Amino acid sequence: MAIFDPTIIERLSKKLNDGLATAADPEEKLSLTVNLVSALFGITNNEVAILTVDERRTGLHFVWPLRLKPIGFIPLSSLDSLAAETARSNTLAVENNFAAQPHASAFEKLRLESGNLGRPRPIQKLVSVPMSRDGQVIGVLQVSRKGEVAEELRDFTVSDAEILAALGNTLAHYL
Repeated sequence: MAIFDPTIIERLSKKLNDGLATAADPEEKLSLTVNLVSALFGITNNEVAILTVDERRTGLHFVWPLRLKPIGFIPLSSLDSLAAETARSNTLAVENNFAAQPHASAFEKLRLESGNLGRPRPIQKLVSVPMSRDGQVIGVLQVSRKGEVAEELRDFTVSDAEILAALGNTLAHYL
């Protein structure tokens, strides 16, 4: 497990908060968050997912990646979704063997990059954290590592999940 400077979470949250406070619109806020998270974890923007809980608290809807926004919906009652479990339990999850776990893989099969006609790479490793505002879960932030071979990808750590959770909670105040 990586050891982080104890103030890294504060510094990253402040950096994100400062950017979000000046962002002009919701899409810019999402893009700013995704760019920071992607750079921090050394992943592509399409390896970040942001889902929000609907008003009736029955489902999670994708707000990122933007291509999933018009079609992405996961029932909160789903037993095959780590995102739904994260929202229901309000707990962090680090899954470095995600591809081997039973899960709904429909969203993994969608091409997220324009012009890319190849088969999308499967998610091998995943961190899933709830986003909370005023003590209530309002969404889920997930970071994945996609590839053909899990062993070629760096594992996520609990520290990674804690940092991601802090950034998710910062974003939650702007959603």
